[in-house]
Order: sequence, then structure tokens, then C-alpha cells
Amino acid sequence: MTLARYLVAAVGARLADEGARVAIVLLALERTGDARLGGLLVAALMVPHVLAAPLVGAAADRVRRRKPLYAAAFLATRSR
Repeated sequence: MTLARYLVAAVGARLADEGARVAIVLLALERTGDARLGGLLVAALMVPHVLAAPLVGAAADRVRRRKPLYAAAFLATRSR
């Protein structure tokens, strides 16, 4: 994969992830008038990232070939 293709994909993914957080806070603020609820929703959105990152990182450090691990993780998230 070329660097340009990687950068386009990475920027798109980052914008979508960060944009969702902003949208959740704004939606909660519009619907309820309570910014704290938006903060709680964003915190709930981040729980899987916080819990899974150390586990996946440790698994990636232990395996010899990381591509099958990453492919399995990708397919596991898409099967829902």
C-alpha cells in the first residue's frame, strides 16, 4: 500500500472517529440541554478502546505473524 493511500484511509478514519464524538456531544446537548450526558456518552464510546487496546497489543507482541491477527480482529468487528 502506498503512503498516499494509507494517509487518505487514516485521515478518513480519524475524522469519522473524532467527528462522531463531537456529534454525540452536540446531539445530547440539543436533545437534553445537558452537556454532561454528552460526556458520559463519549466515555461509554471509548470503553471498548480502553479495554481492548492492552489485550490486543499484548497479543500482537506474542504472535509471529501479525497480519492474520489483524485480519481476524477486523473480521470480528465486521461480523456484528
